[in-house]
Amino acid sequence: MKEYGFYGWETADVRERHGLTPRDMYDLLSDIWTAETCAPRMRSGWSEQNKTLGQCSITAFLVQDLFGGEVKGVPLGDGNYHCFNVVGDCVFDLTSQQFGDVRLDYSDSCEQTREAHFAKEEKRQRYELLKERLAAALPAIIETERLILRPFVAADAADIFEYLRSPQVNCFNSMKLGSVEEAVDAARKRMEEKEYYLAIALRSSGKVIGELFGEPESSDPEDEIKDTFSPCWMLNAEYQGKGYAFEAAEAYFDYLFSDKGIRRIYAYTEDTNLQSQKLCEKLGMRREGLFKEFVSFVNGPEGTPRYENTYQYAILKKEWECRERRGRTTTVNDQGGNDMLQYCEICCLAFEEERCPKCGRKSKRTVEPDDLCFLTEKEMIWSGMLADVLRQKGIPFVEKNVLGAGLALRTGLLLERVRFYVLYKMLPEAEEIVEELFSASED
Repeated sequence: MKEYGFYGWETADVRERHGLTPRDMYDLLSDIWTAETCAPRMRSGWSEQNKTLGQCSITAFLVQDLFGGEVKGVPLGDGNYHCFNVVGDCVFDLTSQQFGDVRLDYSDSCEQTREAHFAKEEKRQRYELLKERLAAALPAIIETERLILRPFVAADAADIFEYLRSPQVNCFNSMKLGSVEEAVDAARKRMEEKEYYLAIALRSSGKVIGELFGEPESSDPEDEIKDTFSPCWMLNAEYQGKGYAFEAAEAYFDYLFSDKGIRRIYAYTEDTNLQSQKLCEKLGMRREGLFKEFVSFVNGPEGTPRYENTYQYAILKKEWECRERRGRTTTVNDQGGNDMLQYCEICCLAFEEERCPKCGRKSKRTVEPDDLCFLTEKEMIWSGMLADVLRQKGIPFVEKNVLGAGLALRTGLLLERVRFYVLYKMLPEAEEIVEELFSASED
């Protein structure tokens, strides 16, 4: 474990709700304590070598915001108090180093209140400034109904060892850990990658049950813009089959598309890894191809490389956004499973309710990626334009006339309407095309 200089660091193992410890907070605050956040009467003595000088009260109350507990004060000779934190049985003082070798008596203390300290407007403003800086410095933290996706911390080592001592699929075989000591080193390496390497932790207990990771890359080697991303996900075998992987991956995709400017996400999975393939399809990803004997992760019995057949899946940002607009394909139920959209084979509709909203029949099964789904109905004069664009985009479709040829000849072709159907896995992209083509004319 990394050694720190503040009082109580050895036992500062309490965690705030996202899994950060006081030691993690010290690392973050060390980069944002400045002369500007220092008490005015001490500002002339502040330096990079003594960052904690004059920071005690605003730091202690900021820590209380995150960890709870009490803020207490040690009386000083000049009539002021030096503030520190008490959370349960854990006592720590993130700003104790300003006193050098002088050891304070923390048993001789009394409770401090915000009302008393923030009665001074300048102190309240310094607290708000430090709070704003800390919010900007905090790494990505994503919350879902049952999970928290957050950067790794040192205390996660035991949980990492639990799911990496025996990886479930060959592609993670090189990450296999042989001991808790190796897991400590693995946690430290993960802590260095705060932006894209996230732990999957249970909200209920804080236990880490897996991870998500990857690096942005350029679609063109000569292009400096990194707008493509290939994520990996790994889950403790004890927690599989409960919808956690989908819940985590969906939130991670949201983060990549919405916050990190990613344009395209693609993923590789072995042709034998049916769980991962199903997850990709639940996320709305297209299966783009199969690479025969693409890569080797392990050797066969004879000692030669055993090559894996690998599927590639992908989804574009615009497809993801279209998926969001029409409703997500799966939701987490109370038992932790995934409730897929239902499908009516008569009306070719995907829907959330038990019965088809068009014909009222009870659904017999859930929708599959290759099911034909209703896209739109348009007048005959517009159908040719839509058909041309769908062909240009490589989206297979089926056209059906509403009136039929005989009736259309008697009533006139101008009254004929055409229904378009596409595969469910292509529906988001097709819906976006319809919106782009006809939204202006309909307005």
